[in-house]
Amino acid sequence: MANPPSLTLKQAATLARVSVRTIYNRIADGTLQTTRAGASKRITLESMDSWLSHRKERKPYGQTPDRSESGK
Repeated sequence: MANPPSLTLKQAATLARVSVRTIYNRIADGTLQTTRAGASKRITLESMDSWLSHRKERKPYGQTPDRSESGK
């Protein structure tokens, strides 16, 4: 059985512009799914795409919601 398309943890971190530690944290909290390729753990492209698209929907750090939208 073939493994799904995947990235190494370092490749995933580079693509997302985060640390490898962050990738490990996203694996631990279930955000990123992994597969094995021999002895190495790899991030599935499907879960990486999902995580990256979710991150793009969020406002960048430090930005607050527009007060006119909240009715205040």
